[in-house]
Amino acid sequence: MKSSVFKRNQLAVLMLTVATLASACTKNELTPSDMAAPHTGYEVTEEQVGAVPPEQVKPAQQFYISAESIRVRTSPDTSTNDNIAGRLSVNDKVEVLDATPIGKDQFVKVRVVSTTASLSSSQDLYVSSKYFNAEPMKIDPVATSLQAPDRAVEPKLKGQAVQPRANRLFVVTNIATEKIRVYERCLPNEGCVNRMIFETDVVNGEDEDGTRTHVGFFQVQYWVKFYEVYSGSRKTYPAWYKPGYPDVPAPGNRTAWFDKQYMPNGEGDMRGAFGWYTSFVGPNADGQWTHGTGGWGKDKKDLILFKESFWGKLVNLFTSIRSHGCTRVDNESIAYLRSLVPVGTPLVKIYAREAYRDPSRAMYPKNAGRWEYIMTKNGHQQKNNHQLADRDVVLRQGTPQSEWIEQGVLEIDQTPDVAEGDLYRLGNGAFQGHFVVDEGTVVNYRHPSQLKRGGYSDRPVPEYMVSTNTDVKGEARRRWNNNNNNHYDWQNNYGGN
Repeated sequence: MKSSVFKRNQLAVLMLTVATLASACTKNELTPSDMAAPHTGYEVTEEQVGAVPPEQVKPAQQFYISAESIRVRTSPDTSTNDNIAGRLSVNDKVEVLDATPIGKDQFVKVRVVSTTASLSSSQDLYVSSKYFNAEPMKIDPVATSLQAPDRAVEPKLKGQAVQPRANRLFVVTNIATEKIRVYERCLPNEGCVNRMIFETDVVNGEDEDGTRTHVGFFQVQYWVKFYEVYSGSRKTYPAWYKPGYPDVPAPGNRTAWFDKQYMPNGEGDMRGAFGWYTSFVGPNADGQWTHGTGGWGKDKKDLILFKESFWGKLVNLFTSIRSHGCTRVDNESIAYLRSLVPVGTPLVKIYAREAYRDPSRAMYPKNAGRWEYIMTKNGHQQKNNHQLADRDVVLRQGTPQSEWIEQGVLEIDQTPDVAEGDLYRLGNGAFQGHFVVDEGTVVNYRHPSQLKRGGYSDRPVPEYMVSTNTDVKGEARRRWNNNNNNHYDWQNNYGGN
């Protein structure tokens, strides 16, 4: 009898736990529409202007694009997105047909000379001359937070225009299979394919109207360490760490994260619901962030893997165990993502069947990588200006152990594995095309019409994720092996072994 009562009580506690978890996402901080940055759709990229004065723009001259991605329009009008013909990328080349500047945005008529985008060279197009350079931008192929500060545009060095954000990395969340993966992008003319460097499990939004995770192409706008949420003046979700707050529950007591004794002044629904780091994305994100969660130590992945456990499947019969649209990641993994992914990094959310290009995955390591970390208190509640958890960074900066919270080693899954899933039970008819996990591309893919789309209104996924190769037999391995010397040394930079 006592055993039966205990099991009922345990189930009740678990249901309360996951019900609270589901409500942890917030729309208090909404991101603006991409119309707020009419040239690019992203305010950080909007500031990547060129170095050519307007008076030096003449007919028949050719210029290089200075910014990572610029909208090209069929008319010089930024009040609508209906005239967007496509996009140009950094170092694409255009020729000026009519140099007469139009409006405050200094639009000029151009033709496209060279680009990897599908834009007609015979079409008259308009682009702002603010994004012109006389010479190509020098691209730094390294683009991780460990190696560069969170600035979209570096100062020019000795007169050389430098664009440090080549977007070497991009992140893909497959909502259907609840997997997040980080890829190293293969840049044009490198003769390689995109390569996955990390994958892990996540929890996405519950299957209810208004709480499903949105598909779309976003970019990281900023990171916050130990983010917390208020509802009015009340702390709804107090930070995982903040000076003056009670210590967080010790590992081994999962339900204590909802106990009032761990809340500041006994106030809050869940302690540390956003975990160690939160990635705010845009545009049009509708409050759906990618963030950590409660737990640490031996409980570090419990609130993520709970969905696959016996109790998780049982609880899910009565209430959703998922979020209100956010993507939840375990704290070790979100700390690793933070150490890799700088502001401006593309983050793409898709809903797709998964496939291999090369089922043997011969270009991938057989063993997991290792990332050593020290989580510190430094930079709590700060945007971007906070200490990363990489052990070498913490030791190099001389952070005393009194500021350490936890240290450990994350095993980095660097070998892509196809996963199956249809989180929202949309059925086979909703799936169009495939996501090729071993090269980070989509083939004949379309977002399901049943899901709301955020991100850029004119780009479902970035161009470098689109593949027209429907042959999935060995192409990635052959190309990689033939051109391996041209590819960036991923092992030395992402923890490979």
